[in-house]
Amino acid sequence: MPRLAVLFFALSAAMAQDAPRLSFEVDSVKPVPEDAGVDGHYSTGMAPPIDPHAKRIDFPHVSLIGIVCQAYDVKPLDIRAPDWMRDHRYMVAAKVPADAPEGHIPEMLQGLLANRFQMKLHWETKEEQGYSLTVAKGGPKLKESEAGPKRRTGFRSNGHIDEMAATMSDLAHGLSIFMGRTVVNSTDLPGTYDISLDAAPDSMPGFTFSDGKDSNFPTIFAALHQLGLELVPGKVVVRHLVIDSALKVPAAN
Repeated sequence: MPRLAVLFFALSAAMAQDAPRLSFEVDSVKPVPEDAGVDGHYSTGMAPPIDPHAKRIDFPHVSLIGIVCQAYDVKPLDIRAPDWMRDHRYMVAAKVPADAPEGHIPEMLQGLLANRFQMKLHWETKEEQGYSLTVAKGGPKLKESEAGPKRRTGFRSNGHIDEMAATMSDLAHGLSIFMGRTVVNSTDLPGTYDISLDAAPDSMPGFTFSDGKDSNFPTIFAALHQLGLELVPGKVVVRHLVIDSALKVPAAN
């Protein structure tokens, strides 16, 4: 590579490192009192989806893990952190600057985590036992979603599972929860699908919602095969976001 090009790329990298992080115009972060009541809508501690056009955010009952999920576009299963980061709840309100480029709210949340919680984290990639979701011989037998439906997921204690307007990555994430191990999407199938299946709860080690009754449903492996999909056990490459440390009590507003 010509010396001038090398200098250009080095200068560009240095400028990128020195570029100021976008931040909220004002923000407020307060712990939720431990004896405060909460309805089922906020019981998981997850933050609601963020509208990229939003002028402010309000998380009335969110965990640190819930904020991290929105800030770094990860799922709870992809995060390695102490239990208290899932249990403690916070009230977060912030105003987005009027001139902020669209789509930069996650970056502002990253700054909030670093400033108010002094959060330190790193990415970690490794191999572990899990499953690959693949297309079975004969091809998929899936119903494509109609244009415009909203993403919806649900399940019953008997093992009935619904994944509406779901990508294959969405399905793999749901299966990760039910299997208790990471499931990676290896189907290469684009688009979204409406998926309903019935699987015996005892064939899903992570499915802790069973009512304890015997099931006449097939195993999760057989249920997926009926949809033209396979769940193949083996080593998978996973990428985790590891939270090394964070303040339990956020820095003052």
